[in-house]
This record gives sequence, structure tokens and C-alpha cells, in this order.
Amino acid sequence: LLILGWRQVFMIVALVSVAMGLTYFLFRKQVVPADDPAGGDRGKLVQGKDSYLRVFRNRNMILVSLVMMVGGAGRGLTVIFLAQHFKNDLDLSKFMVSVAIFTLLAGGVIGPVALGWISDRVSRKGVIQVSLLLSTLATVWLAFQGAFLPLLLTNLVIYGIVTRSRMSLTLAMVADSLPEADRDAAFSVFSMLGFASAPLWIMLIAILMEGPGFTFAFSLISLSYLAGAIIMIFVTETRGTAEMEAPGSPASSP
Repeated sequence: LLILGWRQVFMIVALVSVAMGLTYFLFRKQVVPADDPAGGDRGKLVQGKDSYLRVFRNRNMILVSLVMMVGGAGRGLTVIFLAQHFKNDLDLSKFMVSVAIFTLLAGGVIGPVALGWISDRVSRKGVIQVSLLLSTLATVWLAFQGAFLPLLLTNLVIYGIVTRSRMSLTLAMVADSLPEADRDAAFSVFSMLGFASAPLWIMLIAILMEGPGFTFAFSLISLSYLAGAIIMIFVTETRGTAEMEAPGSPASSP
């Protein structure tokens, strides 16, 4: 941005996106689909409907989707407001704003890998709950953190680690809760429910930023993580059982 300007940066990103799309288009036929066991289009339709019905009857699936829905910050929405806060409220230079956002995103790379690795070896539910509680604390810290760079950057890397790990952890919980035959339907339902609140969160945070201010807005976001941790209490740890259960079995129902 300092060298080219935002329009040129967007053009570069657009060209890379087009290049990736063309690459997939040219090489897509090299991926040979497996034999269709569903018996044609009608069979696929029936199979898909049954799969969605099993997904909506799965209590874990709905609860984990709600965990994604109530947390407003873990889907990257805060970057929209953090850059404004760093520039307007903390009076950081454009370069330091980019350093701060880079630090947050670097934590977001570390978090899913590290916490995902831990959750594979201990309780998936427990790791999600701990990450949500730490997200609550890190967000409160960020809400009151001033422009002192060592503490701000430390907060941002921790904030990125714990808040950005929620997506991968909850997706893994969804996969654990349902057999493989239902996972396509499960992931689509999870995305629909989990992201349905995103526009509302953006509007709410924007209103609060204009009114009470950044500290109040992000204090509210911190409570949303706490609400997610409370919802997780009612989720059942099911890792490893879904693979052994056939569709329609007790593992894919409440």
C-alpha cells in the first residue's frame, strides 16, 4: 500500500485469483470421480435429503454451529475495525498498522495448527472450551490495550492464536460427530448456520464503534466467546465414534 496504493494491490490480488481459477479449469478433468453408488440423479437427491435430515437431528452438529454463530470475532471480522482503531484511536502509522495486522494473522496461522495438533491428542471439546475462554481474556485485553507496541503486539499474536483456531477446531468436531457419508451435508449446514450471524455482527460492531466506542464493542465481543464456551458444555465428545457408525445409527442422531 505504501508503494503502489490500494487499487494496484487489489488488481494484483484479482490477477492471482483469476490465475488460480484458470489453473483449476484447465486441470479439473484430471481428477477422476469415483463410481456413483447413489444410482443416478434421483438416487443422489434422495440420498442428499436423508443426509441433511440426519445432520439436523444431530445435537452436536447444531450446538457446534451455534458456537460459531455466537462468536463475532473469530471469522476475521475484527480486522475491519482493528485497522481503524489502530490508525484513528492509537495514532499508529500506516506501516505500524500493517505490522500489527500481520502479527494478528501470524498468530492465526500458528493457532489452528498448534491447537488442532493438541486436540487430536487430548479432548477436542476441552481444547475448544479452553480456546474460547482464552479468546474471552485476549479480547478484553485488546479492548483496553493502548498504543504501547510491545504489549499490543504480544496481545495480538495471542489473540490471533486463540480466536482464529475456532474454525478448524469446530470443523473437526463436526467431522467427529457424523459418519463420512453425512459430512458434505454437515459442513454445508455448519457454514450456513455458523456464518448467518456475520452481517449482523458487522453492523452491531460498527454501530457500537460509532457510539460507545472500541472498548465497549470489543468487551461485548469477548462475552460472545464466553457464551460459546457455555454452549460447549452441552456438546458430547464423540471423536472416533462417527467413523464406526452407519448413517441413521445412534451416533448421527441426538
